[in-house]
Amino acid sequence: MPWFYIDEQGLVQKTVVQKSSGYEAMDEGGMGMANQMNFSPAKLQDEKTACWLLQAVTFKT
Repeated sequence: MPWFYIDEQGLVQKTVVQKSSGYEAMDEGGMGMANQMNFSPAKLQDEKTACWLLQAVTFKT
């Protein structure tokens, strides 16, 4: 499972593997898809803020 660092605009700026799938190519694929993701920015007291998000990634064939 990758951790995503989401900036104040909702864009993924950094990814870190929290738990490996056991296959390097799958781990890289899970982290690589982060570049295609957009999120609503997190808010703290009505102000946009950066945050870390743990996101499960499921591969289907």
